[in-house]
Amino acid sequence: MHVTHALPRVFATHPRDYALSIATEKETQMIYAVFKATITNPDALASYRERAGAALARHGGKVETATPAPTALDGTPDIPDVAALLSFPDAAAARAWIDDPDLAELHGLRRSAGSSEILLLG
Repeated sequence: MHVTHALPRVFATHPRDYALSIATEKETQMIYAVFKATITNPDALASYRERAGAALARHGGKVETATPAPTALDGTPDIPDVAALLSFPDAAAARAWIDDPDLAELHGLRRSAGSSEILLLG
């Protein structure tokens, strides 16, 4: 008699198959990055936004959500003027996007818009 284990997702009934599916999921799992900026040059930010989506897409990235008015949920963080959650297929794609020599001018434009930081989550 083969016992089916209660698993959070629909997987094959053998624990070995579940472990293999978890390993495969980790290999293909999206990675996220948090973008935060305090804007001192709105025109530069507007120019950056016009081209940013296509630049992200070159490396499989996209903006999941963005807000011009982030709020603190807990604690007393420095609140940026703009915040966004970016996604990439993996960390290598995120690094390829930030290191792409063809995008150096665009990243410079973003940096000229004010102080910014991008945190890779993973």
